[in-house]
Amino acid sequence: MPFNTPTNDFIGSFNFIVKVAGMTHDLEGFTKCSAIKAKVETINWKNGTDMYVRKAPGRTEWEDITLERIYSGRDELHNWWEEIIAGNISRKTVSITFLRHNGTEVVRKYDLLSAYPSAWELPELDATGSNGATEKITLSCERCIMVEIGRASCRERV
Repeated sequence: MPFNTPTNDFIGSFNFIVKVAGMTHDLEGFTKCSAIKAKVETINWKNGTDMYVRKAPGRTEWEDITLERIYSGRDELHNWWEEIIAGNISRKTVSITFLRHNGTEVVRKYDLLSAYPSAWELPELDATGSNGATEKITLSCERCIMVEIGRASCRERV
């Protein structure tokens, strides 16, 4: 029995936009963005003479996100990194927007709240190669929310 789902309705992992609040230029050329992951810790306890362990959800922890892009001579990310290592903690909202295959229609948008660069990697250089110089930056954030498309409100995702 054939599926009646259109093949052009898929969401590819190759169409996305990254924006950092407060940066004057759009950050272009991102080739990779690691998965957005969260984990809720489990709290274990027993009541009196319980014969089993009870469980409850605890705090949520968001994993770091690594962004990769072909270095184009623009140093916004490196400058932000330099602020952090100089002790000027500058937390920003970073938006990651998923697009349909046409590259314009927004499918979903996530905001990483209170994000800051926790690692930066200079591109590897190789005089015998022909690859682009890939810059990597790792962002830590306090939490992540999914922004409702077409609405001012947003809801927290766990």
